[in-house]
Amino acid sequence: MQYDLKKIIDVEKVEKLLETYTKATGLVSALLDLEGNILSKSGWQSICVNFHRINSDTAKNCKISDTLLANQIREGGEYNVYKCLNGLIDVAVPILVDGQHVGNLFTGQFFFESPDITFFNKQSKKYGFNEESYLNALSKVPVLSEEDVKIKLEFLSEMTIVIAELGLSKLHEEETKKQLQVSEEKYRKLFENINEGFALCEIITNEKGRAYDYRYLEVNLAFEMITGFKASELINRKYTDLFFGKEQSEWMMKFGESLLIGKDVSFEEYSSDLNCWIQVNAFSPKKGQFAVTLQDITDRKEAEKKLEESEKKIKQLNIDLEARIKERTKQLEDLNNELKSFTYSVSHDLKAPLRGINGYGKLLQTVYSSSLNEEAQIFIKNICQGAEQMNELIDDLLNYSRLERIPINISHINIVELINNEISLYKDVIANKKIIVEINVLKSYINTDAHSLTIAIRNLIGNAIKFTKDRSNPMIRIELNENEMSDILSIKDNGIGIDMKFKNKIFEIFQRLHRAEDYEGNGVGLALVKKAMQRIGGEVTFKSVLGEGTTFYMKIPK
Repeated sequence: MQYDLKKIIDVEKVEKLLETYTKATGLVSALLDLEGNILSKSGWQSICVNFHRINSDTAKNCKISDTLLANQIREGGEYNVYKCLNGLIDVAVPILVDGQHVGNLFTGQFFFESPDITFFNKQSKKYGFNEESYLNALSKVPVLSEEDVKIKLEFLSEMTIVIAELGLSKLHEEETKKQLQVSEEKYRKLFENINEGFALCEIITNEKGRAYDYRYLEVNLAFEMITGFKASELINRKYTDLFFGKEQSEWMMKFGESLLIGKDVSFEEYSSDLNCWIQVNAFSPKKGQFAVTLQDITDRKEAEKKLEESEKKIKQLNIDLEARIKERTKQLEDLNNELKSFTYSVSHDLKAPLRGINGYGKLLQTVYSSSLNEEAQIFIKNICQGAEQMNELIDDLLNYSRLERIPINISHINIVELINNEISLYKDVIANKKIIVEINVLKSYINTDAHSLTIAIRNLIGNAIKFTKDRSNPMIRIELNENEMSDILSIKDNGIGIDMKFKNKIFEIFQRLHRAEDYEGNGVGLALVKKAMQRIGGEVTFKSVLGEGTTFYMKIPK
């Protein structure tokens, strides 16, 4: 940053210093900036004031001389002695402020020896001066020895130090003032725009030095809005002039005495005077004063109250829920026991009569078939088939109900071996129908519950065989692929296919899409597949084209 000499010095003070120097030494003096502009001068010789600095040509010589002298100082040295273009001796001493060359202090307008009258006569004629007046002014120019000048220059050098210190002092003062103004402006903006009410107060004490009241010195807009008073109504007013009652004394007890000893205070409470919840923070910036911030926390308090009430309700709901869960658990346990009892009843009480019906029907077919007509034999055959179908349905229902109660055991199973075992159950029908079975798996082992997966694979293979029996080239393809989260086992056939409008129906128990006369079954198989996959956290989906075939996908979590 380049300092401007005019802005960093007190010109009036410098002029007094220059006058003192002139009186003490008899030498002229001047303060010039780096462009050669004279800022202050004292005791100048008549030959310079009335002749050289007035005539445009000689004044130009003065300016050139001053500039050359200043430039020589910049190149180094404590001072420089120079003979100006108008014939007089000048001396310049640099002024350094904060290490920066900002100007020069000049003295001079003297001779080291008697002047050359002939030179000045010629100069008088050249520039049109009055010869007599000009030479008279020349006679008043002092002739000094170099030793005498050197002593006076030491004084001049000391003066430059004083001027530099004055300049630096003013510079620091201006900078401090500027920083203070910036700081005050920031504080003022913060003071006026913060959401919290802010007030600066003066503590009022009694003769014993105890705080009993305080006076408002300054408040911001938020403080006005919270209290309902304008600044003009608050400034220089005492608290007791504005608020009355028990609350006033309690507030003084809470922070008046503490603030007197410089202790910060913070609390929150409901103010009946202000009709709201407020948070109060107070501190003492200086003895006898305190600053206080007020924040309206009514909304927060109401929210806290609602939250507390909600937590109570939630706690009660949790208690009620736990009670209902216990009750529901007991009901489920009772239902489970009833289901076990039902299972036993189905296994024994229902199946026993069926065995009797089927047994007697077959006995009639065997022993009395020759004595029965054709219609009677058909009746007996239908009775036996119905009994067998009912027995199969009971077995499927038992399997469906038992599946949920069988413990899950995740293990490392050989999927290739499991698939081959299930296919072997259907080896006769596969051979008779000439069904082509293809198996393509990426890996031999997966981790899952073997029982659940076995039930799912068994029913899907059975379905694939069932619905491809009338195809000329029946085919079943079993594949195992995987993604990051799951192993995906698919079973594809080229059977009759499924109309996709029934996609949400086929996994429901007892749901059939075909007549029993066309395709055997009781509508439990796919429901078993869905339940088995749900047990292991997986799912079963399918894609199908009517008349072309179906692919079922079992997603098995890794």
